[in-house]
Amino acid sequence: MDKIVSIKRKAQRFVQAGHYDKAVAEYERLLETGDLDPYDYVYLGDLLVRTGNLDGAVERYREAIAAYERVSLFKNAIAVGKKILRIRPEAFDMHRMVGSLYYLEGLYTDSLFYYMQYLSAAPPEQDAAAIGEAGVRLL
Repeated sequence: MDKIVSIKRKAQRFVQAGHYDKAVAEYERLLETGDLDPYDYVYLGDLLVRTGNLDGAVERYREAIAAYERVSLFKNAIAVGKKILRIRPEAFDMHRMVGSLYYLEGLYTDSLFYYMQYLSAAPPEQDAAAIGEAGVRLL
């Protein structure tokens, strides 16, 4: 636990000094401990955005969504999914995921919107089962 706190403090000092690359390196060390809070993935994603590594940020945001889903914090996962869509609006699979998260949260109208976005953006060769699942949820 002390190691985790130490790494986060060091990373925070780098952020305050504007050394985002060094802060990212510290958070990457934190990943090695395997004891991350879902928000740590979000924060790392935010740092990666600041360094211009959008692909890395999206990867970390996806890990945050999975971590939030494991603990049933669907609204948090939705917020992170929307971050991904702001960075990569062409990530049609994220529309499906956000629609599913809204559905799990019981917000069916919002779910419908994102499923419709997914269905209109999915390429024709997209897996028919995934498209069918979205269609079933729409009914």
